[in-house]
This record gives sequence, C-alpha cells and structure tokens, in this order.
Amino acid sequence: MKKLFFLFLISIVASPVFIAASINSLSEAQKSTKLISNKKAPGRPGVPPHVTIECYYGDGYIGFVFPVDVNAISVTVCNEIEEWSGLATVNEPVVETPSFSGEYEIECVADNGHTFVGIIEY
Repeated sequence: MKKLFFLFLISIVASPVFIAASINSLSEAQKSTKLISNKKAPGRPGVPPHVTIECYYGDGYIGFVFPVDVNAISVTVCNEIEEWSGLATVNEPVVETPSFSGEYEIECVADNGHTFVGIIEY
C-alpha cells in the first residue's frame, strides 16, 4: 500500500513539470506578433495608426487573422540574404514558407491598400 501511495505522490508532483514543458514547447512552436501600418494618420503627426493585422508563424508556415475589410494579403518576408513572397486569403489564411532562421522583416499589403510592416524572428 505504501508503494502505491508513493507512486501516486510522485505522479502528482511530476505532473506540473510535464505540463510546463508542454506549454513551453507549444509557445516555441507558435509565435505571434502584431504588424502595425507604416502609414501616418492624416492630421495627427506622431500618432501611430490604429489599424493592425495579427500574424502567427512557426517553422514552415505563416498565418494571419484577417480584419473585416480584408480578403487577401500579399506577404514578403526578407532579410539581407534571402526573400520570399506569398499570398494569404480569407479561405487560406496560412501559407507555407521555407524554413527560416533568424530575424526577418515582413511586409504585408492588404487588398484594401493598407501596408503593414514588422519584424519577426524564427
């Protein structure tokens, strides 16, 4: 009976470690960032724009959460060495990418004319 109780106690103590490791590996697999429009608000110099687009990315993919008035986004991911372009749509918001490593600039041009820029790190 003591062995069964000891085994039960060990499993309860070890559970948070396994859960924390799972959460950590999940957060490593999926990163997210907000891309902020590079256009200035007219008549309000120095004030950042209110329009943003959310993207999520990981090894071999990048996806977007589309605002109401956007149906397609042209995406360019680049650094000093390489450049990749793709198209994400409302029906296919996740696009396959090559395996990137390091820091990259991302530029997204929405079909409504807004341009979004940001930095992502793989």
